[in-house]
Amino acid sequence: MLYIDTETCGLHGMAVLIQYAEDDGEIILHEVWENPAQKTLDLIEWFCENDLCFFNAAFDWYHLCKLYLTFSLIEDKSVWPKDIIDEIAHLEKDARDINLCLKPKSCVDLFLYARKGPFQNLMDRKDIKVKRVPTTVAEFLKNELNKIIVLDPVYFARRKEEREQWQVDDILLPNGDINPAFKNVTLRFAPSMGLKALAKHVLKQETSKFSEIELDRRYLPKELGYAPFALIIGDSDNWKGAWPQVIKYHIEHWGYNPGARKYAKNDIVFTRDLYKHFGCPKPDDDSNLACAVAATRWRGFKLDIPKLRIQRDKAAAAIGNIPQAPAAAKHYLSLVMDEEEKLVLVEGTGKKVLVQIKRWKLSCENCVEGNIIKAKDGCRVCGGIGLNQDMTDCDCVIKTKCKICNCQKHPAAIRASGILEARKAQKEVEILDKLIIAGRFHASFKVIGTLSGRMSGTDGINPQGIKATDEIRECFPLAFEGEYLSGGDFAALEVGIVAAICKDQGLIVDIKTTGDINRFRKSANIYNYDSQAYIYKEIFGYDLVFLVICKKTQQIAIYDCSEEFYNTGKMKVAQAMNAYEVLINDPLFDLKDYVKTDTL
Repeated sequence: MLYIDTETCGLHGMAVLIQYAEDDGEIILHEVWENPAQKTLDLIEWFCENDLCFFNAAFDWYHLCKLYLTFSLIEDKSVWPKDIIDEIAHLEKDARDINLCLKPKSCVDLFLYARKGPFQNLMDRKDIKVKRVPTTVAEFLKNELNKIIVLDPVYFARRKEEREQWQVDDILLPNGDINPAFKNVTLRFAPSMGLKALAKHVLKQETSKFSEIELDRRYLPKELGYAPFALIIGDSDNWKGAWPQVIKYHIEHWGYNPGARKYAKNDIVFTRDLYKHFGCPKPDDDSNLACAVAATRWRGFKLDIPKLRIQRDKAAAAIGNIPQAPAAAKHYLSLVMDEEEKLVLVEGTGKKVLVQIKRWKLSCENCVEGNIIKAKDGCRVCGGIGLNQDMTDCDCVIKTKCKICNCQKHPAAIRASGILEARKAQKEVEILDKLIIAGRFHASFKVIGTLSGRMSGTDGINPQGIKATDEIRECFPLAFEGEYLSGGDFAALEVGIVAAICKDQGLIVDIKTTGDINRFRKSANIYNYDSQAYIYKEIFGYDLVFLVICKKTQQIAIYDCSEEFYNTGKMKVAQAMNAYEVLINDPLFDLKDYVKTDTL
């Protein structure tokens, strides 16, 4: 097993130092810029022939890919790269188009291993707030909570300074003044999944922070994660702070600073010790995926820039003059609110508050919003009374608009809707601007970026946040000339596999995935799997069995369906059928409002 780490000029510039060790052997620090380019190329090729262990493979493999492909364009590979920095900076952009892809023999990413299993609780999470505590007792409550609820310091490792875990926060009034009567008591997490934090937490080893040995911040490069090459910032006449202008300081720092070199060596020490502490985990798909994500990020994907510009201009036009900044939006809304209504703005003008305001209607003393029209011959679920057993409105109940006020929207609701749309359009403009600047799509992902185990976007642009309309999709051909875009989804294959495994011809097997196998019973109710079971049994005459796979632990569970489960599903289906009958018999119903038809 090879343990590998890199030190780089910035986050997206060029690697400066490669540190590695084979099994329990000596830790070697390879100075990238003070050795012949060919030596670095040979080293990376040797890496590809072996089993590799990283802590955050997506980062390190990205830099190794970029380094290898860029150095492979150097004509005289016996040269020391530090002597031709400007030349390499010009080769960097073209290196994206080399038809080579680096792939290790196999890979273990301890960062992903920790996120999937023992340390998932260290991923980012929302603050915990005790809201609107009377000011007279807020300090007392904070002190009591700090005594009673004491969490491991690793949950706050990213804090720049030590302080109590629970804090008292001010609450602002609509006019911006501090509310003297109430405070929030907040537990604000700042967990760290960094190598040094885990080494300290798990291995109980003394570690140093990067801030203790990092280079003066004046020498950090100017860079763009979504356009990760120097020529996007400047050129030989003026690099404007890009990595070619400052990398000489990084070469000297990692090459000759004793503290920095010790820090780099410790990266391998801690990676190797964590690997053993975790029981020497085997290479896995997620780790190999991290390497694939890194390689494709550097290569990038093709974009249709002229079409992107058209969509960008459309989004910009949709913004108009509607204010978006929090203070301006609050003032804009308050102009059409009375003093009581303004209280909702105490929580700010975030999406949650705006969605709430968006639902407001004008108050009307004579409003008859609640006129009830039942199913023609009575409802099979509620018996025609309009109420379910839990006293909620039955699905057979429909409500008409008030004949006097017509249930008009509140002026603040109209403005809140406009702010939401303007902010959405602004985000779209920002994303499209980044893509136009980059010239191609350098998609960067955290392989396990969410608590549910899904990937998330990073490095300045969220690929999953790009609008998925047909017009936008046309801007992403992705495949370059001479290439073909292909994709696959195993969802349709799963049922066939299970059908082959299950020999009982009297069963239908449905595969479900879950983030928590112990909560599947609750999920089955929330997502109406009882309705599915009833429908399948009615149509096919077979019982339904759910084969459930946990995405976190890979544990498998098998659930059959009780008569009670089928009966609950039968009741829900009856409610749905009744609602459908009411809808389809409505003289205002138009199928085109609900169904899109097209020709392929």
